Amino acid sequence: MPERSPDKPEPSAVPPTPRLRFRLVHAFYMMALLGAALATFGAGGIVPGLVILAVWAIVFASQSRPRALAIVCLVLLSGVCCCGLLMPAVSTARSAARRVQCSNHLKNIALALLNYDDVHGALPPAYIPDKNGKPMHSWRVLILPFMEEKGLYDSYDFDEPWDGPNNRKLFSQVPDVYQCPSHLSSSRKGPAEASYFAVIGPQTVWPGATTRQFKDIQEADGSSQTLLVMETHIPDTVWTEPRDLSFEEALNSLYSTDSGRMFGHRVEDFFFDYYAGIHVALADGSVRFLHQGLPRETTVALLTYDGGEKLEEEFVPSLKRTERRLKLGNCYRLAVFVLLTLFPLPWVWISPGRAAVQKDEEQAADLRS
Repeated sequence: MPERSPDKPEPSAVPPTPRLRFRLVHAFYMMALLGAALATFGAGGIVPGLVILAVWAIVFASQSRPRALAIVCLVLLSGVCCCGLLMPAVSTARSAARRVQCSNHLKNIALALLNYDDVHGALPPAYIPDKNGKPMHSWRVLILPFMEEKGLYDSYDFDEPWDGPNNRKLFSQVPDVYQCPSHLSSSRKGPAEASYFAVIGPQTVWPGATTRQFKDIQEADGSSQTLLVMETHIPDTVWTEPRDLSFEEALNSLYSTDSGRMFGHRVEDFFFDYYAGIHVALADGSVRFLHQGLPRETTVALLTYDGGEKLEEEFVPSLKRTERRLKLGNCYRLAVFVLLTLFPLPWVWISPGRAAVQKDEEQAADLRS
């Protein structure tokens, strides 16, 4: 067999298929991307984070990175388009479900109040005062037996204030009916806050420490035209606390168009949130959804039980949205997530493995020459 001439260079070897080498920088990138995904999308962010990591693993393990990236991007684009078509429907359904649940809570509270009147001959007082006239116990505690919460009612100690040593243990045992799922307070840690409040005033259903009979409301303005309980948010108000709205507070909340005074039903998506209106329970047990910014005359007529005002049959105007507020925190987190997602993009056209092989071949050629 003829031997090869020593002067003739051997044919160059075919560059091996590039292999994805795991390095410390890759671990840092994985942790940063997954952290950004969790911060942006919550617990569900682990799914898009793992998908992004899988995409880059496929691209960098392929022989042709640009081609692999183009194919994967087309597949992902199709999936994103399908999800984008479904997301508005999902968001709308979630908001509608929360609104229905909030309405049902108010209806249960109104029915409990009417049952209390049937048993005791009058609606409960807004609060039970101590010997100095200071509010000591709330109406929310008094109607617990009428909402299938007799055990919780028996655990409450009426001999001590609402925030006494024993009653403080009940802060976290709030019945679901006292919290609207759309309120921020529902997701906070600490004492459970209330979402539904009475309106205290001499001409309202709730005069304060005294009671009012349901028949008096029927004989005056009528139960279908008198507000019984309304939805709002008073920060740091525990459900057992005898804290409610004054007449002026309720009036400003219902007829004001100032977004800073709106604390009703909260609707949100990823980028924006706004207050769409307020759920109110009327004295006949029905629940209405009122947009904030009602005429002052209509608001006064709703809050008073014997003002002599007569509302039209359809006194609830069409729903109006308040000015949407941009959620800057979500925007910043999304921007960081997108930047981390695109961070490896320049290396798609840079192949360190092939560059090293080419450099070794050039060095070998120089040595042979």
